[in-house]
Amino acid sequence: MTSIQVCEIKSAGPYLTSVSYKIAKDCSVKIVRHKWLKGYFEDPDDLGSWKNLYDIIDLGEFFLKTGDDIDIQNKGANSSIIKPLKIGDSEKEGYGSDKYYITFPDESYFSVYYGYLVDH
Repeated sequence: MTSIQVCEIKSAGPYLTSVSYKIAKDCSVKIVRHKWLKGYFEDPDDLGSWKNLYDIIDLGEFFLKTGDDIDIQNKGANSSIIKPLKIGDSEKEGYGSDKYYITFPDESYFSVYYGYLVDH
């Protein structure tokens, strides 16, 4: 059974949590980028009504080897710095508010790593 995981940088006030993956055994993965376009409040009086709009981009299928990473680069840099996605030995364009949906063969093919940063 396949496993769909999200590689992203989550924001909670001044704190950021990054989610990345280390490949545990050789596999092919499919990656779909959700490129952030803009956000808005469905109800301007309700801070919890924030919604993001994304452009959905199929990045394709990638063959990864044991020990490869899927990770967002430049996580700690300010918002004006590009934050490309590293997929094994390659990089794809990306920004801090993008999300990447990764389809693995199943959960035995990867380990999840969380990074914690302060956004100044």
